[in-house]
Amino acid sequence: MRRTAKERETEDLAEKVRERISYDPETGLLSRLQNTNRWKKGPIQNKPVSRQSGCSYYDVYVDGGIHRAHRIAWLLHYDEWPDGTIDHEDGNGLDNRITNLRCVTQEANSKNQRVPKNNTSGHIGVSWSKSHKKWQVKIKSNYKNIHIGFFSDIEHAVKYRKEAEVKYGFHANHGRK
Repeated sequence: MRRTAKERETEDLAEKVRERISYDPETGLLSRLQNTNRWKKGPIQNKPVSRQSGCSYYDVYVDGGIHRAHRIAWLLHYDEWPDGTIDHEDGNGLDNRITNLRCVTQEANSKNQRVPKNNTSGHIGVSWSKSHKKWQVKIKSNYKNIHIGFFSDIEHAVKYRKEAEVKYGFHANHGRK
């Protein structure tokens, strides 16, 4: 079977990663297996750190390119590139232990978020409606916004939001602070 140029490039990169980097699944740390002109053999200092959507991730240089450490960890542990998004179950993008990583769709990854910094209620999907003078509850699932209702007190609003999270298959860690 003929491989495309992109497939050959991806497999070539995977082979270079396997030759140059090792992974400890219990600690989540990567190490270089050999000295190069630019890098010393041994533990990768896990720098630089890149930030995306309020979360920090380790970046690793391989063959002139920058790659996310969690994707390299997945490759080295499972011997294949992840075919989806890598989700850090505990929400810590710097924790690359294999028990903390799962390969999911982008939608499943969005069902495991922390409370955004600009959230004023302290709970995802719960906001104050000035026009109704009540707490409004919403949830997004299958790329659709779902209105759950308006509630006089925040405790009821949070309760119904949590029930909706269970109904729509959100991760248990969703909404952590």
